[in-house]
Amino acid sequence: MLTLMIRDLVVTFVVLMLAQGVRCLATSHASFIASSAAMPHFSSTELSLMDRLQKQGSDPGPIFKAVNAARHRQRAPLASSSAVYRYLAGETYDRDAEEARGRTSNFGAEEMAVYDRVRKRLQKESGNEWAVTWEDVAEEGQMELRKRKLLKRSEDGLAAETLRKRARDELGVGRRPAPQHVTRTDEDEKRRLSQAKVWVKKASTFWGEDVAFIDNKKFVMARTPLQRKRMRAARIVNHLRKASERNDPTYIAPKRSHSFTGIPSVEITAAVARDRIVMWRQAKSWNGAEAAAMYKDLASALRRVWGDRRQYRVVEDGDTKGYQSNIGKSAKQEHHIQSWKLPPRSPEWMPLDYSIWAEIERRMLDADVKGTETKAQYLARLRKTALGLPKPLVRKVVLQMKERIQATVASKGKHIAMD
Repeated sequence: MLTLMIRDLVVTFVVLMLAQGVRCLATSHASFIASSAAMPHFSSTELSLMDRLQKQGSDPGPIFKAVNAARHRQRAPLASSSAVYRYLAGETYDRDAEEARGRTSNFGAEEMAVYDRVRKRLQKESGNEWAVTWEDVAEEGQMELRKRKLLKRSEDGLAAETLRKRARDELGVGRRPAPQHVTRTDEDEKRRLSQAKVWVKKASTFWGEDVAFIDNKKFVMARTPLQRKRMRAARIVNHLRKASERNDPTYIAPKRSHSFTGIPSVEITAAVARDRIVMWRQAKSWNGAEAAAMYKDLASALRRVWGDRRQYRVVEDGDTKGYQSNIGKSAKQEHHIQSWKLPPRSPEWMPLDYSIWAEIERRMLDADVKGTETKAQYLARLRKTALGLPKPLVRKVVLQMKERIQATVASKGKHIAMD
């Protein structure tokens, strides 16, 4: 009897253990299938992250943790360690090969045009508050193609990497620096358009023969070799490099906001007429009194250009501290200077702003200067550089006024292509 009871207990225990084993095996198998199905392919961003960390000497373990930390923040399925290790070993993801995932055949100009419209829409919606990625365009584009019945529900759109390459080759779209323009209100644009409709009636020669332009600028006095080096580096905004070379010191430029820290500057008021700079004046402290003294010098300079006139036309901005101050206005009236005030935030209508200041800075930095200059030496070289600008260059710049005003009328006061 005792023997039978022991035998029954053993059989029951074995059956229970077998059942538990089957359940564990089934659960593990289901989990494996679910995780394999859920884990998305590596994105181009993740591939770049792994490339960069590997180049920096990181081991596979920390790289695996970094990839999954990023996925965890995005609430995306985690990557397997084997997938990361295989990529780092070069066994998967040949980034130079054409992407095999996604439906790549039968994608012609019509489908690419849909992707391009999606790209533009996403960029507009971003409001420059976040960067639009090719992954964003690929995902939204796929939905738009299905909506337009250019893609079946069972089919995939182009993968992000394939889309990036085709957009580059077929549409000329690539990652480029964001242009930086002056921010204008609707009222600013209305005033620009109103002024442009009046000034556009003037001939090109009018701007080159009958008008002077005045403007102020602060020049950073880069007098030492190190300061000049920092100024040159601040001009660089793009490099020809691979994504993996991002942290290579060869390609790292200083932040522009930090480039001029601690370097003194000098404020200059200049006047341009016809084909040359006719007045170059250092402003010690810019205010109404300084502007009045400047207008006296300007009147003398304009008489040398045009002789005695009842009035001299001068294009200037709406600076209330100097040009449009009460003292400044009285000085203009005294010296027979008629102010042609630019509309708000319109530097692209001022030859000094849209070309001449930058040309002077370029020539100053490109000059073969040895050692450290004194302040007097720097200021003398700055003046000589400005007054020595080639006359054909200056005249060509001034004569662009007509074209720029016409472009403003065409854009209804908004940004123009020549900005």
